Amino acid sequence: MVFDRNTISATEYSIAAARIENSTIQIGITLEQHEARLKTQENILRQELSEAHEKERSLLENQLSFIQQQLLSLEKSYSAYVSDLRGRIMHLESIRGQVADDLLNNAQEALANGNSESADKLFKQVIDQAERPIKVAAEASYQRSLIALDQLNFEGALLLSERATQLYQDNSIYLNSAGKLSSILAKHEKALGYYEKALVSSLQSHKVNVQNIALYQNNLGMAWSDLGEYGKAIEYVECALASIKKLPEGDQPLIVMLYSNLGSLSKNLGNFNKALEYNELALSLELKKPDKDEENAALIHNNIGTIWINLGDYTKATEYVEKALNYYLHLFGENHPYIAVTNNNLGLIWAEVGDQEKAVKCFQSALDVAINKLAESHPVTSQIYNNLGISYKHLGDYQKAFEYLNHALEVNLKTYEECHPSVAVIYNNLGSLCRVSGDCQKAIKYYNSALSSYLITHDENHPDVAMVCNNIGIAWGQLGENRKALNYVERALFSNLRTYGEDHQRVAIGYSSVGQYKMANSDYGGAINSFKSSLSINLKIYSNGYSSAVRDSYYNLGRAWNSFGDYIKAIENYKIALELDLSNFGDESLNVAFDRASLGLASHRLGENNKAISYYKLALTVLEELLGDSHSDTLVVREKLVSLCSSLTVTHGLD
Repeated sequence: MVFDRNTISATEYSIAAARIENSTIQIGITLEQHEARLKTQENILRQELSEAHEKERSLLENQLSFIQQQLLSLEKSYSAYVSDLRGRIMHLESIRGQVADDLLNNAQEALANGNSESADKLFKQVIDQAERPIKVAAEASYQRSLIALDQLNFEGALLLSERATQLYQDNSIYLNSAGKLSSILAKHEKALGYYEKALVSSLQSHKVNVQNIALYQNNLGMAWSDLGEYGKAIEYVECALASIKKLPEGDQPLIVMLYSNLGSLSKNLGNFNKALEYNELALSLELKKPDKDEENAALIHNNIGTIWINLGDYTKATEYVEKALNYYLHLFGENHPYIAVTNNNLGLIWAEVGDQEKAVKCFQSALDVAINKLAESHPVTSQIYNNLGISYKHLGDYQKAFEYLNHALEVNLKTYEECHPSVAVIYNNLGSLCRVSGDCQKAIKYYNSALSSYLITHDENHPDVAMVCNNIGIAWGQLGENRKALNYVERALFSNLRTYGEDHQRVAIGYSSVGQYKMANSDYGGAINSFKSSLSINLKIYSNGYSSAVRDSYYNLGRAWNSFGDYIKAIENYKIALELDLSNFGDESLNVAFDRASLGLASHRLGENNKAISYYKLALTVLEELLGDSHSDTLVVREKLVSLCSSLTVTHGLD
């Protein structure tokens, strides 16, 4: 789950020294008032969303997301708000002497007391009195834009901010502010333009501020990220890091943030090892700071934990997410939104490990807090309902799975239109639930609903479109329509290749799916090549410890070589899969049993019947214990073992 965007407002760094010298400025806004202001606007936006036309919804959804992020980290957003107010009050000193002192003092006092309406009226007077001193009018427009932002009037704030940039075109602070507001309103191309102008202005300034240059480079990077250009985003954030490192004393909080941003961008590109490296650097610096930010340390621990999930090391993932949980418990107690988010992440780890019962416990704990602190209609709550549904699906309790997924769908439909991605993802998951419960026709209907929805908001090559195409292919495959299945999974693979390039997790999964359906269409040579491509990518991605993706690649290669008739190569690959499973799960696990059963089949076809019997016996013992005597997998292995033993007895009798 995402916590917050790491873009920065210019006043945080441009007037840091002045703010420290004037830390005695008293701000008359309490945490409770800050929270009430945000919650009031959240309720207004929810009501507006329920009545909005399709064209208006995107803007409202971005505004709602911005407010929810502020509420999720309430204490931190309040601290940033107070700090920003102090900075704005000090920044007004730049126009002292160009406007009446009484007017300026009253405006500063109104800001400090949180009296936005009075402050706004006073700044209007400043503009009226300053028609000729353009810079004074620009500053007043900028200050009014920040008041509008305080009131969560994003469109009004942007108009006033743009007015400031028109009056004073080379002011990097005004340009950066316009970029930030454009970003909040999802006007990403416009944000990019303002951030570029802010950077150029700062570089051309007679008094170069390295911190501001790094800030604008970072914000440019995050704007490229919003447009899906993660490679360009990384270039700019790396430039920001290089800029700030030139300072002899450095700026540890900013460097920590830049490493975190580079970690997130690398993760988006599927480069999990690089993402891990950046986040570990961020964590190391954060923990060394004398004024360590425990909330930020918790966030980085959480991020590292989710990266270890992607890398398949669930022990390390658990270690980091539990550390994050301990930080949050120390900071906020048990009833805080971050506790819900972190318990949800722990649930995801247990789900990946395969312990769905523990996953359900974590998700349920997360849900209790989310409903209490975030309300049932919050996106985090919906995600937890979704995760509970998926876990119950894996537990075979399809009724509960349908209940939770339908609840998630109801929550999202109250907030979003049917074509929204948050609705589409639930349709996709309902499709997968129908598929595993045996109703593939209904699954395809759900998948098509998800696909139609995604194609309204995304282009043909978007990863979500590719994911649904892959799932439709699997459903057609289960209906025996293997050519249709292959067409859909190949469409998904080619889409992901265009989006991510060759070395990405989703591309590896795509090659694996294509391999499965090439096998189903008796193209064993093509299947082998696809599985080899999948293995090659997975070995690059998961270079640390056990990965189920690497294991599955070897196992699938074993199956393909077995069908191709090269039993020696089949056995080689099955043995590697077995070694990986033994090292991770121990002797008594289903994966190990399936590996041995497959080795038994390949050994029998190679004529090594004694080895085959040994493998079958070991597999059967585990299957009987874990699945029971009457399970279909147990019956198949028992039948093969009995048949092989009987054939050997007959053969010896003939001798």
